[in-house]
Amino acid sequence: MWTVPRVSTPSNETANLAAGLGGVVKEDVAAEAAAARALAAGELLAKIKAAAVAAAERREGEGDKGQPKAAAAAATAAPTGDDADVADDPNNADAATADADVDVDADANADNADNAVDAVDATDAAIAADTADKGTAATDANNDITNDAVAADVAAVTAKPPTPTMSVDQATARFAEATQAAEEAAAAAVSARAEAAKATVAMRRRLIELLISVINLPASSVTGYARRLAMSMAWNMSARSTAARRELIAARLFDALEACACDGMELATIEVTTLAAAVMESLLSCDEVAAAVGGPARLSRTALHLVASPVPQEQERGARGLAFITSFHDLIAVKSNLIHSGAAPLLLRLLVPDESSELGSSLPDGVGTVRGAGSGGGGGSGESGEVSEMTEVRRCAELFAAGALLNLSTLPAAQIVLAKRGLYTLLKANASPMVARRHVGIGEGELTGGQMIAGTIQNVACHPENRTRFYKLELRAKVSLNPKP
Repeated sequence: MWTVPRVSTPSNETANLAAGLGGVVKEDVAAEAAAARALAAGELLAKIKAAAVAAAERREGEGDKGQPKAAAAAATAAPTGDDADVADDPNNADAATADADVDVDADANADNADNAVDAVDATDAAIAADTADKGTAATDANNDITNDAVAADVAAVTAKPPTPTMSVDQATARFAEATQAAEEAAAAAVSARAEAAKATVAMRRRLIELLISVINLPASSVTGYARRLAMSMAWNMSARSTAARRELIAARLFDALEACACDGMELATIEVTTLAAAVMESLLSCDEVAAAVGGPARLSRTALHLVASPVPQEQERGARGLAFITSFHDLIAVKSNLIHSGAAPLLLRLLVPDESSELGSSLPDGVGTVRGAGSGGGGGSGESGEVSEMTEVRRCAELFAAGALLNLSTLPAAQIVLAKRGLYTLLKANASPMVARRHVGIGEGELTGGQMIAGTIQNVACHPENRTRFYKLELRAKVSLNPKP
């Protein structure tokens, strides 16, 4: 007879697998035990079902075999006296015993199956109840935590303010001390900044004194580089700082620059003289400096000195300075002084230069070699390059001279002087290639040389004393255009 086997305790691996399938936490010992019981019940149910199927199949097979035996026994049995016949026939007794055994086995198997199903159902119900109890416990725990947090928040809001650790007088005293400390710190910072500013001013003054002393060094080719460097540094300081510019002017920087441009004579290098004049012109563009040194008229001496120089670079810088000075409309007295100082003939000399002449051909002996040091001294391409550079310098000087003459021709005295000494030069320049040239430093590059010369001629012709001279010139031009047969 088939019997139900005893349920053994599952292994750890089986328990862990059951815990994972059931969604139960491993650390919970009760959950692991419930999962193990559920797994064992499942295995037992599977075995019971398999055994029931096997028993049913076996019973069907034995019933088919025993049916002829029962029929034969029934046919031979007497209508009365069954007990006696069965006892007398051994074959009939065996068949009846077999049938009884089969029936008993089937009933036992059915009972076992029913008991196993009831056990599984009880296990599932226990697991469900356990899970429900745990979920309810977790929910209750969460609710308790939430209620505790809300209670803590309410207690924090409704709690009384802490009792102050100091009195009002003590707090007032502390505040006064903190305020005093802050004021002392601010005063110390101001004092430190003042000391730093004083140190900066002292250092700047020492530097300015050094620069002025270097600029005032004697003119020579040895000191030329140092003087140019000092002038460049002084100009940089004045452009970057208003205080430095005031201190430089107070330290007589303008006097030192003027001496560099005019007092060096033949020992001064071209780079030093032209740079000194350029820095002076740049400083005079500042109204504060112009008012401190005497205005643009302060540049007149330097400009006239450079225009009278035989060196083309100095001529160009001088003509530029005269054009700058005469561009101020309110400087009538300055323009008159320039006319009486001989500025008109010097400017007329710069018109229509001989561009085919070589470097130094129009200069005194030795001037081209000494003042033009660094030209290379050789022939060929270097010499032609120097000639081309000088040609460009002369062209720039010609345009600045035309601009200065146009500004001077607004004065009646200048109109008379130009008509007597420069009318033919002006007419010749008006027919030269310079009429189409421009320079960015003159009228922002919008005026051509021809416009400036034509304007000068028109201003000169407006003076009454020049009408006869222009009339004679017109007659001479008509005769030259229409010669007699």
